[in-house]
Amino acid sequence: MANKLLKYLNNQITIYENHYGWLYTELYDENDNLRPTNNKIMQDDLLKWKYAAMEVLLVLRKIKRNRFKDIKRPAKKEYKVNW
Repeated sequence: MANKLLKYLNNQITIYENHYGWLYTELYDENDNLRPTNNKIMQDDLLKWKYAAMEVLLVLRKIKRNRFKDIKRPAKKEYKVNW
């Protein structure tokens, strides 16, 4: 089950990386400047979609990291020892 979930998460991460990359290349030129356009509404929509794709990508990566990485937490001190 965990293996299928990991494959699914990797697949979704790749899909959203491709969406983000396509939106980035549509919006910006090779010097990372916003491309001039006559249709400001379409450009605003593309910017919103780019930010949404990045947010989804960050959430998927966080789910993958928290689910499949063995994060060791330090043990809590139960007793205070005074010398």
